[in-house]
Amino acid sequence: MNMKYLAESTIDSISKNDFSTFQKIVIADIKSESTDDVVEYLHQHLDLWYYTLQLLRRDIELQLSCQKSKVKMHKNNLKLNNSQYSEQEVLDYINKQHNWRMTAVKFLSNIERKTLYVKMLIKSKKTQNASESID
Repeated sequence: MNMKYLAESTIDSISKNDFSTFQKIVIADIKSESTDDVVEYLHQHLDLWYYTLQLLRRDIELQLSCQKSKVKMHKNNLKLNNSQYSEQEVLDYINKQHNWRMTAVKFLSNIERKTLYVKMLIKSKKTQNASESID
């Protein structure tokens, strides 16, 4: 799928595959892996960018919640079953999960920072449009 097609699309007309591509573009931007052309493209689609950031935020929050529960359940099962795993293996597992959680929280923080930026752009655009309509 090309950028020109996405540029001419609206939220309602974008197919699931197209939205998946747009999501990948937004994720790359969150990770600061986007080019100037991509950033310009995102600036032309503020509403869709904002919507995508909100979906990503909710998805990460859900993953964090599920992962926390999964780790607790796994630890309880290990304790109940007098696991065949050594204490070191259990600690390694817990540390791995904590590292995953730290990475996810950092990503969530980047999403929130980017969301505030997009909100500012949307507000600025509305203010600019309002002042142009007055003139």
